[in-house]
Amino acid sequence: MWAQAPMSVRLMMELTYRTLQRPESDIILWDTSMLVTEDGQRKLHFRQGKTGRTMKIAVPTELDALIRESIGPIPRLRQPIVRTRTGELYSYDGLSAMLKRAIARANALRTAAGAQAIQSFGFRDLKGKGATDMWRAGISIEQIQLLCGHADKSTTEIYVKQRWHETAMPNMVLMGA
Repeated sequence: MWAQAPMSVRLMMELTYRTLQRPESDIILWDTSMLVTEDGQRKLHFRQGKTGRTMKIAVPTELDALIRESIGPIPRLRQPIVRTRTGELYSYDGLSAMLKRAIARANALRTAAGAQAIQSFGFRDLKGKGATDMWRAGISIEQIQLLCGHADKSTTEIYVKQRWHETAMPNMVLMGA
């Protein structure tokens, strides 16, 4: 699917999965003024739209390379990070439609090759997937909560539990023991 998606869709996917922020109200509005360097580390520094919480998120090298590719060699002040070829802001609906078309192209190729189709998903699904993947990798729920910017741990647990489809193990403790 990745190979079928345009740069802006790939960047939006990566930003959502890596930062666990709201794609429709936060990430879509991020611009170059939110990219800062502190102590030699590139970071995203922004205020969440829904909560008003100020966030600083480290930008790993791979993600920074995608961001730099998107904004070009000479970024304009307040240029959208996820942008059109002409440097303008995308609408969330426009990016979502581009994602759906990329999934459809990938599925056509997969079907022709005899492979199983990719289940349709949206950018918002990547926030839950990112949180769940972090939890499964052993990252504490508190660290995931910090990255999401949630005030309450139970909100973060909802994201993880919505995607957690493990088989429950029965109680193996002997009765009366």
